[in-house]
Amino acid sequence: MFARIIAAAGLALASLSAPAQETAPTCGTFITSLPYTISAPGYYCLKQNLQTDVMSIQILSDDVVLNCRGKTITNTSRSQGSDGIAVFQGTRNVTVQGCTVRDFDRGISVFSSGGNISVLNNHVDGAISNGIQAGGNDIRIANNRITNIHGQQPTGIYLVPQSPEVSATGQEVINNVIANVYGGQINTGIAIGGSTAPRITNNHIIDIEGNNETSFSVAFWLMNWAQGATTTGVEMINNTVTSRVPGMGGIWGQPQLCRGNVSVGLPGAFSGCLTSFDTTDIP
Repeated sequence: MFARIIAAAGLALASLSAPAQETAPTCGTFITSLPYTISAPGYYCLKQNLQTDVMSIQILSDDVVLNCRGKTITNTSRSQGSDGIAVFQGTRNVTVQGCTVRDFDRGISVFSSGGNISVLNNHVDGAISNGIQAGGNDIRIANNRITNIHGQQPTGIYLVPQSPEVSATGQEVINNVIANVYGGQINTGIAIGGSTAPRITNNHIIDIEGNNETSFSVAFWLMNWAQGATTTGVEMINNTVTSRVPGMGGIWGQPQLCRGNVSVGLPGAFSGCLTSFDTTDIP
């Protein structure tokens, strides 16, 4: 069993390369320079690797597909407050896929979506605060790689509510790899703040590490908002947590259900679950 888990960890790390180019419908619009604002529905593609020292791509319209086709967007200044790709408030039916996003404050951000937002098959590397941050209802974050997130309070994936007062619904985090979140006073693999019955499935979190002995590092953090949005009914199914660094914790908060999860080097990582089945701990 141990050999199988370690082999799986090796495969997860090996998969942290740029996303493969995908076959897709014909690109309607090619993006050739940054910054760029998408203000009309359509199918948008990156023409080549692009760089910027400010904001990158902003999506203001419903019914948009952004397919980077494996190309890379890089922030040359690694500036705070910057977003590699930002899906703005109230938008619906948006997909962001196949992008490599490097050295922004937030790699990919979704601000209070109108619904049906998918963030798929991307690689976010070197973000300062959040690899992927997503707020609103009906959001699917799947098959992404988030690596080397480091700053004051770095987080791999951060789910936030519909609004500070209203919890989000229909949020899913599926089959993502989060590796090497470090260097802050609070360091988190997946943070869930203000979400009702989110599904956290088949993710692999590797090495969350603080900057000193008083810092806080955890694979999963479940939190509420002071304004009223709460996190309830969390389901964690078939996730793996691997720790090769000191001081890493498993879960802060209490998921409703944990099933089929595995911890390597972090015994008891899933012990905080209200109901738990088939948990495997490997020292």
